[in-house]
Amino acid sequence: MSERANFLKIGLFVISAVSIAVLGIVVLGANLFFRQQVHMESYFDETVQGLDIGSPVKFRGVQIGRVDVITLVGNEYATDKRYVLVRFALDRDTFRLKAERMDEDLLQKEIEKGLRVRTAAKGVTGTAFLEADYLDPARNPTLPIDWKPKYPYVPSAPSVINQLSDSVNKILYTLEQINLQRLVQSVEESMQAISQMARDTNTKQIGLQAEELLREIRVTNRNLDQLVQGVSDDLPASLTHLRRSLSSLDDLLSSQQPNVEATLENLHDLSENLKTLTEEAKEYPAQTLFGAPPLPVHPGETR
Repeated sequence: MSERANFLKIGLFVISAVSIAVLGIVVLGANLFFRQQVHMESYFDETVQGLDIGSPVKFRGVQIGRVDVITLVGNEYATDKRYVLVRFALDRDTFRLKAERMDEDLLQKEIEKGLRVRTAAKGVTGTAFLEADYLDPARNPTLPIDWKPKYPYVPSAPSVINQLSDSVNKILYTLEQINLQRLVQSVEESMQAISQMARDTNTKQIGLQAEELLREIRVTNRNLDQLVQGVSDDLPASLTHLRRSLSSLDDLLSSQQPNVEATLENLHDLSENLKTLTEEAKEYPAQTLFGAPPLPVHPGETR
């Protein structure tokens, strides 16, 4: 009787524990099982190493969904493209999406604004997650596709790690194209040419010529000083004489002003008369030389 009671207690305990566990799973996971989601997909032309089914989808650090499918595009669509297909589910309440379908026009507008998804590393553990954000559309164009997506399509963008790797590869490729040996050789040849030119230059002769030039400049400066000094000494007397001459000329013009004005007036009249005479000589040369012709005589008239 005692053993049956113990078995009964153990059975009740196990049943209670299982019930509590099931109830806890239901309560804690009710939001996950019963919430409505929108499924979307994207394609990557690069590795998605570290991204797994169940990896979070985040928008600027906030989780908005989870990855559902990771496979090659050729397994879902008839195409020769070697892209990686990633399908993910977004919470309906995140962007206030409709439960069963996505508004294609609204999604296209967001894509034109730069909505993209890309893989991002999660710390140093090697795991990755899917990051959604708005990027520059010109620097992150959409991949060309030749099929119709089954779910709303969000273009992908290269991950930061891949962009950094591509930049480093371009730098290394550029360095490989530089002929360092030829560059060093050219520098050495240039230095040798400069050294040879310095050795061939007669610096002593240049110094002597420079001293001779300075000596000539000093002599020329001394002569200019003497010339300016001589002119400065005679300048007051010259100015006094010039002032007297101008004063005498002014007195002469003041006293003879009436005669000068009459003379100028006569010259003006003479010029006008000569002008008139010249014009008449051009038109009537005979009249100018012999005078006017005699008056005509009519019958019965006497002179």
